[in-house]
Amino acid sequence: MKSSDVVWIPAGVKHWHGATSTNGMSHIAVTHVRDGKNADWMQLVTDQEYEARP
Repeated sequence: MKSSDVVWIPAGVKHWHGATSTNGMSHIAVTHVRDGKNADWMQLVTDQEYEARP
């Protein structure tokens, strides 16, 4: 992704927002509420995962 890209993630698809320790990421999310919630948050990222380079 690059600045100003628009990304559509279908419901039920697990994804990561992509920030790293040297590159931040901001996003605006438009979501629907189903059964009283709009997101299923996944597990926290460990420091080692956050610092890892692909």
